[in-house]
Amino acid sequence: MGIINIISCIFAILFFALSDIVSLFSTFSEVTSWVIGFGLALIAGVTKIVGSIAGIFAIVGLMGAIGISIIIIAAIGAAVILNLSIGGPLKRWQERRQSEIESFKTAKGFDKVADFIGGAKKGAEAAGAGEEGK
Repeated sequence: MGIINIISCIFAILFFALSDIVSLFSTFSEVTSWVIGFGLALIAGVTKIVGSIAGIFAIVGLMGAIGISIIIIAAIGAAVILNLSIGGPLKRWQERRQSEIESFKTAKGFDKVADFIGGAKKGAEAAGAGEEGK
């Protein structure tokens, strides 16, 4: 049933296209152009031109589907290869870098705490010196 629909659609395309071409490029009236277009489309159908066009569409569609399948398979293959070749070293580098960042933040935090404690000691000493002076 599907091939009949395709052939009917191709017949309709030929009918309208040929009718329009005859109408535009000839001195025939509009109705005569439609009759000539129908006759030419009918001749195309009888001489198996419509079936040939349907076959060409099928081949081109198949080639497109195969091409898209190849592209999808290649993309998945490239992702797997990149993950296997780069993923391990990149993950180790990221973990090492993350630990370096954490240790830097921790050291910086310790420096701030040490500065705070040093300032608190100086403040306490200054306050103690002020108390002794009274």
